[in-house]
Amino acid sequence: MGARVEGAITSVNVDLGDHVRAGAALAHIAPEDFRARIAQADADLAQARSDVARSEALAAHEFVAAQALEQARTRLATAQAARALAARQMRDTVVRAPFSGAIAARYIARGAYVKTGSPLFDVVEVDTLRLVLQVPERFAHEIGMGAVLSVRPEAAIEAAIEAPVNRVSPIINPVTRTYRVEARVEAAGTALRPGMFVTGIVHLGTTNTAVRIPRAAVYTVLGRDRVTRIVNGAAAPVDIEIIGEAGDDAIVEGLSPDDMIVTRGASSLAPGTPVQAEETTPNARGPG
Repeated sequence: MGARVEGAITSVNVDLGDHVRAGAALAHIAPEDFRARIAQADADLAQARSDVARSEALAAHEFVAAQALEQARTRLATAQAARALAARQMRDTVVRAPFSGAIAARYIARGAYVKTGSPLFDVVEVDTLRLVLQVPERFAHEIGMGAVLSVRPEAAIEAAIEAPVNRVSPIINPVTRTYRVEARVEAAGTALRPGMFVTGIVHLGTTNTAVRIPRAAVYTVLGRDRVTRIVNGAAAPVDIEIIGEAGDDAIVEGLSPDDMIVTRGASSLAPGTPVQAEETTPNARGPG
């Protein structure tokens, strides 16, 4: 947040990490110049009101031109606007929190001189957070408004927090083939903090036809996910569909649990290339 008026900082009431409520006074800017502006505005306003009253009295007897009366009324409106501006500037000498949250940064100290727009504090909301996810386009039919995410900080051991999706981008990023999803997270009393990386899990149901394979085995050709099977000692690419992810693994459909696949460098193998199979960890059927 920045300064709305210019002047010297006379006091700073908060520091890094302090929790504040909406409207709390965070700092004060010297008000003397603004008191003087209000006094001047009051004087100008009183004179303008007097001029209008006199002009209206004269106009009632046609002793003054209509144009002069209109000019007096314009000066009154201008004086009223100037008085309102001076009052607003006086109020802005008290720097107040725009919403409840915590101080993430303090840029000023007592005695500093600030200009309009100078940064004063960073205030962040800590009780209600916005979780931003980039979701692969293949999940567009499953993850949308109303979907519920299970959210947990990557380094925390506490129970996951449920976060409903409340915003979904209407477009797909043409480069990443993902779309933006936002969820509302009630973080009060948890280890969640603004800017933290978290793990978000969406339960999409179960399937008996899915296979769990290393994510590194999957590559993309013309927008299609693909893996390379080993059939009779030769490379045999096959299109698959990723229906979920778990850590470094992908949950896919389009393979049999008995299939052997190439897990490294598969995209560089042409169909029919001889491949020597070396089984390490068996593929496992699992829920998606």
